[in-house]
Amino acid sequence: MPGSFKASSLLIGIDISIGIVGVIGNLLVSLTILKSKALHSLTHYFLLSLAVADSLVCVTGIVHAYVITEYNNPTQEGEVLYLVLFFMERSSTGQSALSLLLVTFERFIGIVRPLHHCNFFTRRKVTLLILFVWIVPAFIEMWVMVWYMYVVQKQNCAENHPHGCDSYIHGMVFPVMNALLLFVVPAAAMIWMYVQILRNLKASARRRKNLGIQGPNELQRARQKLTHALLLVILAFLALIMPQKVLYILAMALYRDIETSFIIYLQVTVILLLVNSTVNPILYALKYDKFQREIISVLCCWLKTSGNQPVPDVKRNMGHMPVSQQAKHQATPTYYESCV
Repeated sequence: MPGSFKASSLLIGIDISIGIVGVIGNLLVSLTILKSKALHSLTHYFLLSLAVADSLVCVTGIVHAYVITEYNNPTQEGEVLYLVLFFMERSSTGQSALSLLLVTFERFIGIVRPLHHCNFFTRRKVTLLILFVWIVPAFIEMWVMVWYMYVVQKQNCAENHPHGCDSYIHGMVFPVMNALLLFVVPAAAMIWMYVQILRNLKASARRRKNLGIQGPNELQRARQKLTHALLLVILAFLALIMPQKVLYILAMALYRDIETSFIIYLQVTVILLLVNSTVNPILYALKYDKFQREIISVLCCWLKTSGNQPVPDVKRNMGHMPVSQQAKHQATPTYYESCV
């Protein structure tokens, strides 16, 4: 890696603070999905994959704040640690992007092609999709480590820059490839699918209006709320990751011109990644009513259990409800069908 740099203490503090909030938020999302039976569906399992990936992004961001201090006194151990962190950071970022793409794809099939949903999302296909989301980014980023260790280190390119062996010029291939495969392609696919989803929801609303049905039913409202929540997540992804990718590529391309402030550029790119991974749970909680209720339920159960107070039994308490209310409670429709 490059020589000695001075990291910004202010940015380190921001990095750690956002990372801690992101880890807590995404772990809460993961715990809520695992504990709440109402969220045991294909959509939420894919959201669980997204939350785990975002948690890893936040953890690597926190560790990054420590590792960059190694640049003041570069050692071989610090070089190896940075390489491992670099691999984990970029892999988890790609896994987060592909998890978001997978959630969008599942909603696209569920809303635009509902008759194909169960046939497409079989247990085997879902397993393969999740493996794809987690393996492909790691495979792409593995080549960066291989290139650096065997080309840069073995040939000493980073120090001598012999003709035709400029490590920074050749290394530009990797951030560009990462941006294309793990940002541009997923972003374009998500935008196209959400255009189709929104068109379908509007067409459905028009059909209901033509039939004289006033307002959306509960199924339609649930679909709209989840769709709007995920749309906000995608907009945040585009707004934060696009400048992050551009800034990172520019920092690598202009390294020799901005050598003294290079580490500052890297810190800013990490903070943008952290903000994106931290904001997702907040958007779920603000926009997705069902998720709000389940988070509150899980937190209340945890607090009552930790305080040695009995947790209320929902089924037992339903015995005191009127029969009409019990039927309404049990017959509340969901907005998906779990086919796995």
